[in-house]
Amino acid sequence: MAGVIIEDERFVVLANADPPAPLADPTYALSDAELFAARPDPDAGLFVATCGDFATDSDAPSERFMGATIAGRSLRAALVRSGMLRRWYVACPNDDLVELDRRPDDIAREHAVAMPMYWRIAADEAVALAHKGLIHALVSTAFDNPQNLLFRATTRLAVPAIAYVHSIPDLSAELLHLLAGQTFAFDALIAPSQAGKRALEAHFGRIEAALAVKPYAGEILVIPHGVEARPLPDRQAARGDLGWADDQEVLLALGRFDRDYKADLAPLLSVFARVARQRPHARLVLAGADDGVYALQLDALAAELGIGERVELRPNVSDDTKGRLLAAADALVAIADNVQETHGLSVIEAMFAGLPVVAAAWDGYNETVVHDQTGWLIDSAWHPPSADTSATASLWLGPGRPLPLQAQHVALDNGRLEHALGQILGDRALARRFGDAGRAHAEASFDATKNGRRAAAAISERSRAARASELTWRPHLGADWLAVYGHYASAAPAPALTAAPAVGEALGERRFGQVDRASRKRVAKMLARLVEIADGRSREAIAAQLEADFPMVRREAIERWIARALKHDLLRRVP
Repeated sequence: MAGVIIEDERFVVLANADPPAPLADPTYALSDAELFAARPDPDAGLFVATCGDFATDSDAPSERFMGATIAGRSLRAALVRSGMLRRWYVACPNDDLVELDRRPDDIAREHAVAMPMYWRIAADEAVALAHKGLIHALVSTAFDNPQNLLFRATTRLAVPAIAYVHSIPDLSAELLHLLAGQTFAFDALIAPSQAGKRALEAHFGRIEAALAVKPYAGEILVIPHGVEARPLPDRQAARGDLGWADDQEVLLALGRFDRDYKADLAPLLSVFARVARQRPHARLVLAGADDGVYALQLDALAAELGIGERVELRPNVSDDTKGRLLAAADALVAIADNVQETHGLSVIEAMFAGLPVVAAAWDGYNETVVHDQTGWLIDSAWHPPSADTSATASLWLGPGRPLPLQAQHVALDNGRLEHALGQILGDRALARRFGDAGRAHAEASFDATKNGRRAAAAISERSRAARASELTWRPHLGADWLAVYGHYASAAPAPALTAAPAVGEALGERRFGQVDRASRKRVAKMLARLVEIADGRSREAIAAQLEADFPMVRREAIERWIARALKHDLLRRVP
């Protein structure tokens, strides 16, 4: 399966306002030649699209430790390196476009086509591209993003919808999206762990048993998230930069500080207090993203436990500091208790850094850590609430809110955790053996480029299956405005239209401020022609003429511009 060298390195941006250079360059417009290019074979280079959830991947601390963001960024970068991604069309809010241009990594310029969602300009462009065979798949890096399915259901495009499931949200809230969007056998959810796949299958099975409706027709694949191995600084230099003495035994806990949606770290502090009594040089370092509240609570708890001087909190560290922490620590401790977590990335990062890992035997950690080879897994156990409380928690707490309640019903074997932490700090030879084995395991199983190729192959296979399928589309379950709200209006649509007297700017371009800069010229031509031919003609006749004059613009878009011209007083009803 050969890759394709990028022939055109323009970064196509259809920007809403007046973005900083180079975004404002009008040569970045999507060309007619690109829209009318030959249908490419998915095996020769993938063209994929995302509606609505591209994620800016900004340098905000929360993004640096947000697993879904890191996983999405890693996926896109891996697809680029695989040689199989030719172009990624992105329909995202315009506020994201500047961030997209500023990012130096993955697909920021070489492969991305960013399109704003305002006024469905992006949808029009994407439909034109897809109908010409220039989109092989709709790919989302977040399961709880409905736009891809709804976009396909509206446009009835024969392309697969593929979503990564890094974390599992409150699935009851996603049911309507799945049912409204319609799924097919060639669709796929990609779970990074068998644990995540089993959770999805169990949830879908419960829905099917209760409602006699199959909520998802696609396949659930397992492709672990890949992590890019990064060069780390020298251990001694890193310790010096961090202010750690050579004889300190450092346990590192890396990730978001979030008791409700990541892990309750209070039990870890209690366990470490006991370890610290036995090991006078032991130190626990908690590093990750924090909202400014939980870190203070943990600091206060450490003081109460008498280990305030032995616990170091480093909220919102930079990527460089993160690298120094991984280089300088003696072991990683990773506890988890929340069901939204399916595949912790910090464990993989630690293994790439050659650190032994002591982790909760919970969700995807059971598959990431090889017990007694790359570290130790500490047993976890449910102590669940009543069935009624569990089943109705979404109703009385709200979508997503059951997670904090759920997490408090999961406990680790804290005695075993205490023993494991003391042992890994006290046996350097064992720690080195675990660390070396962990690095080899990470390189074999979690390399970003290898797993990116697996994802690209899965997308290609499903694109071919979609093209060969004869689809039966059911009525779209989204709101039909006329069917539901048609009775709100007091008059029938205007049968014939005429140009309104000109006022102010020519064609009132600024009244269409949400039209992107690169498309304004095209829109201005269409509006000028619309006003020119509207002399008492019917809407149908005007639309047919514009369709002939502008063959790259879809009939739906033309009808919408006629409606907007009426709304903004460029056209008027013929009395």
